[in-house]
Amino acid sequence: MVFFSDSREYLKKMLRLIEEFIENNLNLKLNSRATVLNSGLHGLPFLGYRVFPNLIRVKKENLVRIKRRICKRLSDYNNGRISEDKLVMSVRSWFEYLGFANSLNIRSSYIIPWAGVV
Repeated sequence: MVFFSDSREYLKKMLRLIEEFIENNLNLKLNSRATVLNSGLHGLPFLGYRVFPNLIRVKKENLVRIKRRICKRLSDYNNGRISEDKLVMSVRSWFEYLGFANSLNIRSSYIIPWAGVV
């Protein structure tokens, strides 16, 4: 779960309430290493993205990985190791991943030119 607020005190209060609920109703404890009170200015790394209050960005290392994998898939396709359907499914899955973020410019300028390599 991710909560954003301008008030650090409000976030602390919410954290206490959530901890109490989880402990009393579910007999569980929050992982203290995974629980962070962070400024929205820095964003929050979460599931391969960096989440800001009004913006979701793809982490840079994930963009590098996607670019490398697209190059490999294109090479595999050009050398006959995979079918066109397999290539399309792979690229589509990466575009779906990018689609959860505010990434239109990335998809347009960073990834789409790779399609011309085929």
